[in-house]
Amino acid sequence: MTAGGEPHTVIHTIGSRVWLRDEAEGWVRGEVVKLDGGHITVQLEDSNQQRRVPQEDAPLQNNDTRGVEDMTALSYLHEPGVLWNLRQRFSFDEIYTYTGSILIAVNPFAPLPHIYGTHMMDQYRGADLGDLSPHVYAIADAAYKQMRKENCGQAILVSGESGAGKTETSKLIMKYLAYMGGYMEANTRRRSSTGGSRSVEEQVLESNPLLEAFGNAKTVRNNNSSRFGKYVEINFNGDGAISGASIRTYLLERSRVVSVNNPERSYHIFYQLCDGASEEERKRWRLRPANEYHYLNQSTCFEIPGDSNAEEYQRTVTAMAKVGIPPEQREAVLACVAAVLHLGNVQFAEGRDADSSMIKPGGAAEEALAAAAEMLGVPRDGLAHALTTRTRQTPEGPIISPLSVRAATETRDSLAKGDTTKLVDDIGALRPTMFIGVPRIFDRIYGGVTAQIEKAGGAKKLLFNWGKARKLHFLKEGFKQDGASPFFDKLVFSKVKARLGGRVRLIVSGGAPLAPHVEEFLRVAMCAPVAQGYGLTECCAGAAIALADNWAQFATNGPPLPCIEIRFESVPEMGYDATGPDPAGEVLLRGPCLFSGYYKQQDKTDEVVDADGWFHTGDIGTLTPSGGLKIVDRKKNIFKLSQGEYIAVEKLEATYAKAAPVEQVWVYGDSYQSKLVAVVHPKAPALKAWAKDKGKTGTLEELCADPDAAAWVQSELVAAGKGDRLKGFELVAAVHLEPEAFSVEGDLMTPTFKLKRPQLKKKYQPEIDRMYAVIEAAPPAKRA
Repeated sequence: MTAGGEPHTVIHTIGSRVWLRDEAEGWVRGEVVKLDGGHITVQLEDSNQQRRVPQEDAPLQNNDTRGVEDMTALSYLHEPGVLWNLRQRFSFDEIYTYTGSILIAVNPFAPLPHIYGTHMMDQYRGADLGDLSPHVYAIADAAYKQMRKENCGQAILVSGESGAGKTETSKLIMKYLAYMGGYMEANTRRRSSTGGSRSVEEQVLESNPLLEAFGNAKTVRNNNSSRFGKYVEINFNGDGAISGASIRTYLLERSRVVSVNNPERSYHIFYQLCDGASEEERKRWRLRPANEYHYLNQSTCFEIPGDSNAEEYQRTVTAMAKVGIPPEQREAVLACVAAVLHLGNVQFAEGRDADSSMIKPGGAAEEALAAAAEMLGVPRDGLAHALTTRTRQTPEGPIISPLSVRAATETRDSLAKGDTTKLVDDIGALRPTMFIGVPRIFDRIYGGVTAQIEKAGGAKKLLFNWGKARKLHFLKEGFKQDGASPFFDKLVFSKVKARLGGRVRLIVSGGAPLAPHVEEFLRVAMCAPVAQGYGLTECCAGAAIALADNWAQFATNGPPLPCIEIRFESVPEMGYDATGPDPAGEVLLRGPCLFSGYYKQQDKTDEVVDADGWFHTGDIGTLTPSGGLKIVDRKKNIFKLSQGEYIAVEKLEATYAKAAPVEQVWVYGDSYQSKLVAVVHPKAPALKAWAKDKGKTGTLEELCADPDAAAWVQSELVAAGKGDRLKGFELVAAVHLEPEAFSVEGDLMTPTFKLKRPQLKKKYQPEIDRMYAVIEAAPPAKRA
């Protein structure tokens, strides 16, 4: 009996062999020499030391001295029993052990060629799990047989700490499945007797060296450590032969591109390129030895014992060819790798102004900049500008600020390791619950998903559009997200929502108005409420935000935040009346969160903050019936037509930019004319597609000179304007097509890519005069 009067279960006797925890060894063996109620005294086997411990802290030893193949057969399945069993088997070169259907592999850190290869695959093919010694081939074969038997997909999870052997195990599994796929293919004689093209099995296996080159690196524990997660999917046909494969990668350790600890290495491909490129490639990519690149020489390790960077480079290039990457794409990929290395050698010095920077003069940094720009296919000066400045979007337009040396260095590193094209994949891997972004991000998501739906076509497109229409109907009727259309949420939209990780519960957009069709898409397909916000730097960001999951505030910025006051000021020249039945006008802000003024620019502060403390934003807003703020226009860049109508030209250009053939557009009018005209730089693919449809041919310059092309573009602009409900006098009456884009170099745009209107007028004055002459000469019916 215990002191509390409860019976005590005795599991030990004198002579019982037990395990005791040890700080140095983990666990040590001992023998029970004395029982003392709930405690026992243990004599350690490897010393004369005795320890008195509670019985529950001394698990019993198993009797088997060599170890068992399946640890479910152990009498006592606990931590020391598992570790001892694995250790005993490892001492006999038995690196694999089962625990039921789970295979435990202990990395030998040495080649064991006798337990791998075709002769071993032949032994395990078709054998039941457990009939032969534990092996990774047995797990792969069991999954393959189960797939054939049940006619459904199977999954094999490979997990472990760094250096455990996950990469090699995955390769062995893929080799076995490729072997089985090829075996079944040979049996069904699907391939021709002459061979011909590369087999799918070969392509699947050749993906491994490619992934390792770009995603693996040497660490202190592992010479070939995968620095990313991956999901490999291999598809089989009805005969059991491989029909295709795909590999998805997640969460690449991008910081390793720009920063590496000694004695580790960055990604293998950098060293392979430096040592393995041919002489001609070295000249073309301006390559140097690896130890001359900043991103690599932060560590003293450039070689891995037993491996040749040059040989691995040839293997990587061969793998790129075998998996089907065309030569021009291989060239582009490797040039991009070289560009990353050159970027790391771009250094900065203090600029002429305070907290500014410039490319460090003296040769090396400028040479690296030129090389990086050449590899990336961008102007050298443009790259330098992008690295040493920051652009911020404000209601007044983009503002460019200089960057300090430290900030420029961080920008360089961000460019080297970043990949905005993988944004949605990264979001999906991160699995956020709240997603805050600007409209451009949501436009990209919308465009990507809708493009996939259009490509799928058929029943999938019909089902998506049907589900969207149904859910949109119920949302507009006032249903909340979870009750609007649970059927279509599960059947259709859950797959779209998974693009953002599947857990998003709120989407917030700011920075600019979110297009209504994009907001509809997000509310429906992402199964999450959407709230648009409005604010500026001058009011510490937020001024208003819509109420989430409230359709009445769809496409609005919602009510003011508690810390801010909002009022409208009439703009009569634009037709906005703050006191009318539908109040609208310039948005004015006031409150404790408002800024105190622009630093050392009192004159600029006085321009935007009046005597009563109201900040004049320059934005034109209106109040919706639900009490939400909605930005509809801008007060800047206004001119008057001859009939007295005011034109907010930026608003019109934003509308016309939506037209399919428009790449850039400049709208012109003045107080001597009653009509608007435009100069358009068209999208070449759209114009050429139109020409092909009309049976026309020619260069972009020739097509831009075609009056029919100008008339078509004008009709597209008018259609876009009518779609946005522009008034008749806001529709362009004539268009001139310009084959050359408006640019900073041409002095038609500012460095912040805003149109230089005086310079545009000066350049295109002859075309403006010609268009107005044509309009004047047209019959009155056509001028109306």
